[in-house]
Amino acid sequence: LYLLSAIFSTFGFVIQDVTADTMTTEVVERTELKAGKVVERTEKAIQGDLAMVQVLGRLALSSAIFVVAGLGGWLAANFPYEAIFWATMIIPVVSCIGVLFVRLERVAEHERKPVNLKILGGGVAFAIFSVIMAVIDHPFAQEIVFGVSLVLLSFMLYWVTRDIPKQRLKILLLTLIALFLYRATALMGVGPSLNWWTIDVLGFDQSFFGVLAQIGAGLALLVLWFFSDFIANRPIRSVLIFLVCFGAIMSLPELGLFYRVHEFLGLEARTVALFDTALGSPLAHISMVPLLALIAFYAPPGYRGTWFAIGASLMNLALTAGNLLTKYLNQIFVVTREVLDETGAVLVPQNYEDLGILMICRLVLSFVVPFLAILFFLRKTPKTSEIEVMEDLADEAPIPSRKEMEI
Repeated sequence: LYLLSAIFSTFGFVIQDVTADTMTTEVVERTELKAGKVVERTEKAIQGDLAMVQVLGRLALSSAIFVVAGLGGWLAANFPYEAIFWATMIIPVVSCIGVLFVRLERVAEHERKPVNLKILGGGVAFAIFSVIMAVIDHPFAQEIVFGVSLVLLSFMLYWVTRDIPKQRLKILLLTLIALFLYRATALMGVGPSLNWWTIDVLGFDQSFFGVLAQIGAGLALLVLWFFSDFIANRPIRSVLIFLVCFGAIMSLPELGLFYRVHEFLGLEARTVALFDTALGSPLAHISMVPLLALIAFYAPPGYRGTWFAIGASLMNLALTAGNLLTKYLNQIFVVTREVLDETGAVLVPQNYEDLGILMICRLVLSFVVPFLAILFFLRKTPKTSEIEVMEDLADEAPIPSRKEMEI
């Protein structure tokens, strides 16, 4: 029963998530009324609105995390679990009521697409395959599911983008590669060993971790609120480069804790942890805004839901790639926590000697790989509107010279 409930909860969450993501693309108007005429809005205006919608979504998520971080513990201490489960049933009710107040984009009849049986059938078959791989507990289940996911999503991506002009498709694919490498490396961690070390060596406890979680959620909320316009209107290349550099800098306090730099500076370990959490926690939320806004911008009419599901799945698959990299690093640099049996005898000895080099390797990977990917794949390219105009002119006129093109 527990396994079935977990599977159904996952299906429900995915359906709700894809529906909500699709709505984020359809609530932004692509046209506007000027002088009594319906005209196309500029790409900059559309991208800005799409990014602002994503900022609002991140604000809602940060607000929920902030509330739950403080309220969840109090509810669990004062009410039975059954009552808490019943109380959370109000959440889908609120979601359903909210739908009544949303105005979605009107899709022209000729732009409506029929249900794509290939994508639907492939998705269902893959879901069944993933559940089977999880149940049989194959030693390489993660790698197999990752490989099959990458092939399947690549096929779906090709199917949905086959009608996009070649030049625009090239820009889109290069951008997705850069975003995939960024998500796979810039947001990867070192595994549970760092938390083990802070508990066993530094003496951090669950209440302090709760304080860190609430501070992180609260500051993410404030940063998104006060810097929403900056995040929404800056080029994605600039935002990602800033996030990569700032993320690398914010990895240094943790490394300094391990090598006891805080003792040399006369600082408490908890003070450094609070400072690190306060500055670093908004990064994950901020990074999602340009990624989801870009996916939303390229969503084709009639296929927005399918496209957003594929794009978001690709970004989530990048996190799986990051988890695999973390697993391989932990296999190379083995860190163990002390494990005792019932009699108090040591089954697994404590060994944190390789944690420092593990953190250094993670820091180098999380900076070098995404930085090079952004510089190489997100090079300055012509605006999409300029590309389309050039393609239309190419069909009607001779190919201009290089000098004419520059002019």
